[in-house]
Amino acid sequence: NAAKVAKEAEEKKKKNMTKKEAATWDSINPIAQLQKQLEEVKLLITQSQSILDQVAGGVERFIGIFTWAEPRVTAMTILVVMALGWSTLYIQAIVRIGIELMT
Repeated sequence: NAAKVAKEAEEKKKKNMTKKEAATWDSINPIAQLQKQLEEVKLLITQSQSILDQVAGGVERFIGIFTWAEPRVTAMTILVVMALGWSTLYIQAIVRIGIELMT
């Protein structure tokens, strides 16, 4: 079985080596290839710039929450964090009381 698989792989390799594609103008012309590569690089740079712009905007908005640039947003954030801290203590007390009642 292994010999058969190896023989088939060898035949496929021979077939691939014997196939020759007709040369297109783009594959012959080095300037066309260079232009294509430059377009790909431009596209990559444009996409990278767009992604970095979105990340920078998100970071600026996140930092703006804590810098009092928008006092209402910062005050609300502080209130939410304090409420979450208080609720954490409250939940801990409820669980502790529940455990004491169960035992």
